[in-house]
Amino acid sequence: KAPEEYEKEADSLFDNKAYGPAKIEYEKALDKLEKKAVVHPVHKQQLEKKLLKSRECLARLHTENGENLMASGSYAEAEELFHLAGELTEDKMFMAEIEKKLDEISDYADAPDDNDTYYYDLQNDEEEDGEAYDPGEDDEYFTALCGSLPELEQEAYLGYGDAFKSGYIALNQGDFDTAVDMLSQALEEHPSPGGFIPLELATAYLNLGNLEEAQSLLDGFMKNHPESLRSYQLMCEILWENREYAAAGQLLLTCPQDLSDSVPILILQGENLFLAGKLQEAVSFYLELMKTRGWNEHIARALAGAYEALGLNENARDIYGEIISGCQGCGSRIDPYIKQRYADTSLETGDYSTNILEVYLGLTREDPENRVHYFQKISRVYSLQGNETEARRFLAFAGKIGEGGKG
Repeated sequence: KAPEEYEKEADSLFDNKAYGPAKIEYEKALDKLEKKAVVHPVHKQQLEKKLLKSRECLARLHTENGENLMASGSYAEAEELFHLAGELTEDKMFMAEIEKKLDEISDYADAPDDNDTYYYDLQNDEEEDGEAYDPGEDDEYFTALCGSLPELEQEAYLGYGDAFKSGYIALNQGDFDTAVDMLSQALEEHPSPGGFIPLELATAYLNLGNLEEAQSLLDGFMKNHPESLRSYQLMCEILWENREYAAAGQLLLTCPQDLSDSVPILILQGENLFLAGKLQEAVSFYLELMKTRGWNEHIARALAGAYEALGLNENARDIYGEIISGCQGCGSRIDPYIKQRYADTSLETGDYSTNILEVYLGLTREDPENRVHYFQKISRVYSLQGNETEARRFLAFAGKIGEGGKG
């Protein structure tokens, strides 16, 4: 649509006191206007004034609602609205009033009633899920872990003895201190230069932030196993931590031919550009890969992430949408992370439709660890839709889970 169409829609929304949606439409109008070959300065100034007015009205509406929430004892929700108002206003005197209100809030006293149907259903889901998976006996768990490895590695890992078994289990359960102790003992027991223990020990050291030990182990390991993809991934992590992007790029260029053309190595090359701050080069790199290799979900994910970093949320949203469509087409499960990024980028482009709301609601069940984030987004969507009652209710859900240390 033309800037004038967005502006007309925004004017109508503003007249109906729908200040949040009006603000979004004015932003779209201004964005479209600035992309025109010739920008009329008077029109631009007019739009900027309208946008500022909608922001100030929205800030005052948030503050009014915040005061009502304070009066009813809903301090957590009131604080959120005051913060939103503070981000919107450019009026220094009004900002001082907001800060005074924030000073009055000393505690997040309000929380949703446990009898609330939606929250109660979610609590039941957690109870039905039960406790975290218990791997059972060490032997069984260790065998299961080794089962995903190539045959040569499986055979070696199963023959390294009890110290290695304990260290490898600890590593996979996130107990890196124990992993270092036990894997170090295993390395003393099996010091073969061609073994795989250094790779796992380097992984444990890397997770503890001991980059020097990790790199030393990997240097020796890669001389004996130049075909190990994991070793390149770990070494890149170390070099990136040290901001040695040129060294990481050189490392990836010198890997064996069988690996150099593989998708994981190519993605590492793109990520190296990304982390070095060469975002546009990373986008061009991924686009060229998509052009020459066809659709690949892993490359598509990396491309979408680069688009987001550049602020190109529409491009990112379209890529995430394609990934979701592809998963739906083949019947495979859609990664909740992809759904989240699709919803978040859609929201950033001004889409606060019922469809986006339903995506977030579904994610509260699919990805319970991130419920706080989803409840906050649901609250924002409802607020943009003008449903402040539901907006406050879901913001309260987020507050209660946050207080309980969940999500």
